[in-house]
Amino acid sequence: NEKYPQAIHGYSRLLKQKPNDPEMLQNLVELNFRIDNYDAAAMYLDSLLAKNPAMAAKTIDQIEQVLVKAGQNKSLYYVLAKAYLKDLKPEKAVIYYEKVMKNYPEESSTLQKCLKELLTTFPDFPEAKLFLSEIYTKEQNYSEAVSLYNKVVRSNPVRYGEEVIQGYLNIIR
Repeated sequence: NEKYPQAIHGYSRLLKQKPNDPEMLQNLVELNFRIDNYDAAAMYLDSLLAKNPAMAAKTIDQIEQVLVKAGQNKSLYYVLAKAYLKDLKPEKAVIYYEKVMKNYPEESSTLQKCLKELLTTFPDFPEAKLFLSEIYTKEQNYSEAVSLYNKVVRSNPVRYGEEVIQGYLNIIR
């Protein structure tokens, strides 16, 4: 529908007057989803989530529904991961960070920052440490990778021993 861009323009102008208005942001999200402008929708969702962390569950539902149609979308993956972190589900956030890495390997430095941030909130989260170690290994930052692998194996050698050994082998290769 050709009226969506006009509506988006109007809401964008109104948003400048009321930048914290969640209803305005939500309308912009929905309008951008309707015209398949996923990156813009993700930007507004990110802003909405930053201003209102209680919107995490709704944001998760919205993005998961849209991803069925949108397919792989880096911006939506990042906002979905943030929403899962706000919803205290770091294991789900890591799943979407892994999808970013798989489909957008050039994002490794951004993913490093995201995982380090995740680990400041959830410092004892071994899956994030393992994933960050894998990224370090791919970038040949072996000392950081080994340091994290050592922390993971010390935390639970039975559960993570095999994965850590595989990580060490990847470094040796």
